[in-house]
Amino acid sequence: MASVSTFLKDMSECIDARLLGASASFGSYALGLGALACVPSPSGGLEDAARSALPLAALVGLALCFAASRRDASFPRRAWLWAASAAMTLCALALFLAGGALAETAASCVAWAALPFCLTALVRRFGALPLRRRIAMSAASVICALGGLLVLALLAAPVAFAVMAALPLAATACLPEPSELPGCEDAERPDAAGPQANPVRFAPSFLVTALTYSVLASLAAGIEMPDGGALGLPARAAALSIAGIVLLSLHKGRKGFVEDSNSAYKPVPPLMALGLVLIAWAPEPFALWGAALVAAGFSVFFVYYWIIIGNHIQKFSWNAAQAAAWACAPLFAGLAAGHLLSGGIFAVTESPLQTTAVLGLFLLALVLWAVAKGDLFANEPGDAANVFKLEPPTPAALAHEDEAALAAFAQRYGISKREQDVVRLLSKGRNVPFICDELFIAKSTVQTHIKHIYAKTGATNRQELLDVIEAAR
Repeated sequence: MASVSTFLKDMSECIDARLLGASASFGSYALGLGALACVPSPSGGLEDAARSALPLAALVGLALCFAASRRDASFPRRAWLWAASAAMTLCALALFLAGGALAETAASCVAWAALPFCLTALVRRFGALPLRRRIAMSAASVICALGGLLVLALLAAPVAFAVMAALPLAATACLPEPSELPGCEDAERPDAAGPQANPVRFAPSFLVTALTYSVLASLAAGIEMPDGGALGLPARAAALSIAGIVLLSLHKGRKGFVEDSNSAYKPVPPLMALGLVLIAWAPEPFALWGAALVAAGFSVFFVYYWIIIGNHIQKFSWNAAQAAAWACAPLFAGLAAGHLLSGGIFAVTESPLQTTAVLGLFLLALVLWAVAKGDLFANEPGDAANVFKLEPPTPAALAHEDEAALAAFAQRYGISKREQDVVRLLSKGRNVPFICDELFIAKSTVQTHIKHIYAKTGATNRQELLDVIEAAR
C-alpha cells in the first residue's frame, strides 16, 4: 500500500492541471465524436463511404497543419486554436440539433477536419516536457479522456453532443503555452524552425505498426450490435481501457521504469489477440467484450505511441507540428481502412464476426512480423557475428562484474532494491534530476534514498561511495 501511495505522490508531482484539463477535454471530444457521431453502421454502399469519410477529413486537416507549420514554426498559434475549437463546438451543436443525415455527416466531417489542429497543439506541449512528466501526463490524459467517453456514452446522443459542445472552447481557454509548463524544453528553438527544421523521418515499421493497430481498433468497433445490452461498446471499451492503463502504470511505477521500455508496449498484442478470439468464439452478446479488449489494447498502445512521439521530437529537434502530422496520419488512415474493411465484411460474408477475427489475427501477425528482429536471437559467436545486440562480449563481462560488486555491496550494508537502483545511477555519475526521470520517482524520494545510503555506508560524497563499493568486491 505504501508503494502505491508513493507512486501516486510521484505521479501527482508530474501533473500540470491546465494541460491535463485541456488534453482530457480534447480527447473526450475526439473519442465521443468517433463513437457517438450519427453515422450509420456498416451495411454496404454509401454508408461505408460516409464512415470512411470522417477520418479522411482528419487527414485533410493534418495536411493543412503540415503546410502551415512549414511557414510558421510556432503553428498552431492561439488564434488557430480558437477558430478550430469554435468550429468543433458548432459541429457538436449541429449534431445535437439533428438536422438530418446529410447535415449530421457534414458536421462530423468538419469536426474531424478541425481536430488535427488541436492534436498538433497538444503534441507541441507534450513534446516539450521532460520524459518523466510526459509519461505521467500521457497516461493521466488518456485515462481522463476515456473517463469522459464513459460519461458521454452513458448520456448517449443527443445529450452527449450538447456536453461535447462545451469541451473544445474550455480546453483552448486553459491550454498553457509550452514555455509555461514546468521543466519544459524550448519547443521553439532555432533548429526546429520552419524550413530549417530537421526533416521528420519516423521508422517505417513504427508507422506501419500504428496503421495496423488503428485498422484493428476500427474493425473491432464495427461489430456493434443492437442486442448488445444496455452497456454499449464505447462504454465497455472505455472501462477496460482505463483499467488496462491504470494497471500497467502501477506495474511500471512499482518497477521504477528501469525495465526495457518495450515492457510498456508488450501487453498490446496479447490484449488484441484475446479480444479477437472472443469476437470469433464467444456468444454474440459477449462478443462486444472482445471488441472492447481490442480497443483497450489500442488505448495502451496509444499512450506508448504518444510518449514516443515526444521522444523523437526532443532527440532529433523536429518541428512538433510536422511530427504530429506524420505520426497521426497512419492512425486516421487506419481508421478509414478499418471502416471500409468492416463494411465489406458485413456486406459479403455470412459469418462477419468470425471473418473479422480471422482478418484481425492475420493483421496482428503481419505487424509482429514487420517489427520482428531475428538478429536479436542469432547471437552468433566471435567473428562470425554480424550483430551483437543481446550479449556484446566485452561490455557484458564488465556489466557482470559491476553487478556482482553492487550485489556484494548491497548484501554487506543492507541496501534495498530501490536503493541499489539509485546507487547504480550514482556510480555512473548521474545527477538527481536524471535519477528522477530514470526511476520515475520524486526528487524528495531520491534525496531520501541517498541520505539512507550514505547513513548505512558511512560515505559522505559520491567518491567515497564508489570507494566503498570497490572495497566490497
